[in-house]
Amino acid sequence: MLTPEETNTLLEMPKKLYSAKTGLLSEYALDTTAPIHVRLPVHPIEKSEWHFEWKIEQSAKRLLKLTLHFMEKSRLVGVLRIDFNGIHWQPADVNEHVPEELKMTAGKMINFDTPHMHINVKGYKPLAWARPLSQDFPVQEITDQESILQAILAFGKLINLTTNIHFNQSLQA
Repeated sequence: MLTPEETNTLLEMPKKLYSAKTGLLSEYALDTTAPIHVRLPVHPIEKSEWHFEWKIEQSAKRLLKLTLHFMEKSRLVGVLRIDFNGIHWQPADVNEHVPEELKMTAGKMINFDTPHMHINVKGYKPLAWARPLSQDFPVQEITDQESILQAILAFGKLINLTTNIHFNQSLQA
């Protein structure tokens, strides 16, 4: 389990996508054929014990449903997740570590039309709590494949990924 402070430390670490064949990647071409389902290894630029995985999942049934999930790979612990067009039930109980703005949402559902960010709160399983997506996140709504691609790039910046991601245009839907 990660505390919010540990989560922030991991997010602030500069990272690159990683290939077992070539090591840290400066550039990466992402196949954007819908639905996108990919797991990308991510490593810190500086030598570290931490290794990560970035999972990008677009629903095959509802192409405007997108999950961007960043996790610590060796322990399979969620660091951060953003969901567009999905629902989430908040935990029913509240401890002293739950942020004040989330306490009134205990036991309630975040509706599919509210993009939200899952966060770590001490005393709960990883990413159990979620808050509506901050207005600082540049993509507030998924309306088409282009907004999905923009959300992917914005999430990469949020997790401090320095690999330059290009989209494989010839395969785009």
